[in-house]
Amino acid sequence: MGDIDEWLRVMTGEWGISVDRLNELQSKAHQIESRLNTLYAEKFPKKCNSCDRVYHNREEYLAATAPTGECHVRFEPKVEKVQEFRNCVCGSTLLIMLPERRDMSEFGHERRAIFDQMVVLLKELKDRDTEEAKIIVRKVFRTLADRFSKSG
Repeated sequence: MGDIDEWLRVMTGEWGISVDRLNELQSKAHQIESRLNTLYAEKFPKKCNSCDRVYHNREEYLAATAPTGECHVRFEPKVEKVQEFRNCVCGSTLLIMLPERRDMSEFGHERRAIFDQMVVLLKELKDRDTEEAKIIVRKVFRTLADRFSKSG
C-alpha cells in the first residue's frame, strides 16, 4: 500500500488534484473499462491460425501473448477501427480490431493527461520502460478506485 499512498500524495499535493476529482476520474475509468470488456468479449475465443492455440478470453490472451513493440495499438482511419497487434506464444502476430475506444470528451483528455503524467513520473522515479510504467499506473488507478468505492 505504500506505493499507492505515495501516488495519492503526489496527485493531491504536487498536481493539485482533489480526492473527489480522482474518485470521479476512476468512476469514469470503470465505466470505460466495462465498455472495453464488452467490446473485447465479442472477440473471444481467438484462435491463432499458425499454431491453433485458442485464447478463451481477454485475460488469458493478454497473459499469454506479448505486444509486438512500442506501437502495438493503433487507430486505422481508413476503416475507423483500432488495431491491436500481439504476438502469440508461437511467435505469430495476432490482430484484434475494435471500434474507437477513447473517451474524446474534455474529461477523457484530462484523464489521459493525468495518466501520462504518472507514467513519466514513474519512469523518472523508478527507472521503468514505458510499457511497464503504463501497467503499473493502471494498477494504481484500479487500486485507488477500489479504495474510493469502499470508503464512499
